[in-house]
Amino acid sequence: MATTKIKYSPSINITRDSEYDFNYIVTANSSKIFSQLFTDVLVGVKAHNIIGAYGIGKSSFLLATQQTLTKNNLHFKGFDKLIKQVPNYEFVNIVGEYSSIIDFFADYFEVTSKKYSANDILKAINNRYC
Repeated sequence: MATTKIKYSPSINITRDSEYDFNYIVTANSSKIFSQLFTDVLVGVKAHNIIGAYGIGKSSFLLATQQTLTKNNLHFKGFDKLIKQVPNYEFVNIVGEYSSIIDFFADYFEVTSKKYSANDILKAINNRYC
């Protein structure tokens, strides 16, 4: 009888695992951060930094947040009223690589010219969302 090997990874990769159904454990701290992020969005704060030591769950938190907002898996329950007020998001998951982030954005936002500048990328971003 053949056995199926289960691929196991101790960490979440926000690009590879974006559709992964995982059992995120919501803690008091992650619940507080989730609430604070989107309360801040409603008053105009548009950027946050999530920093911390390797292995504390930053990527898991981001993936659980994405899945909650896209309603793929409601990890953060009890925030229905807050979530309904939050605008729709497009998630651009970026994982650190050795290649240029400018090249990543040029590819992601379909900048077609051979020689492009940061300004060309900003125009492509503007065109997509306007």
